[in-house]
Amino acid sequence: MRKNNSGQSFIELIAALLIVSMSLLALVSLVIRSLANTTFARNKTLATSYAQQSLEWLRGERDADWQTFYGRTNGSWCIVTLSWNTGGSHSGACGTNDVIPATPFRRTITFTRVNTSTVNATSTVTWSDGNGSHQSVATTTFTNWKGNP
Repeated sequence: MRKNNSGQSFIELIAALLIVSMSLLALVSLVIRSLANTTFARNKTLATSYAQQSLEWLRGERDADWQTFYGRTNGSWCIVTLSWNTGGSHSGACGTNDVIPATPFRRTITFTRVNTSTVNATSTVTWSDGNGSHQSVATTTFTNWKGNP
């Protein structure tokens, strides 16, 4: 007498497909998470670079003319391009459209005057993605090292 084993083969096939599907789903999830982490790391590196670049630009501004530099160090500036009043840079907070060209980044520099020859500066670069808002911050202290009035 022969037994019909076709039902057992069908169940084995379904189980094998389920295992393969779960493995593929886990692999796709891992790839997506890896891409998101890579994108975040790239953006964090770029944001840190933009924050550092702004402090280097300010260092040049300070060295060129302390009085002009000091006159601008009251409060916050939205620095779209590395210049004071061109390319969208302006005093005050950055608006929605105040991004560094061809990037998702907004750069704000906040000044705190310590005295007439010392200014603290904090450059904050922010961006948003699917995981929320992020920022990179760089700070330094500028002094009138030349001693010019």
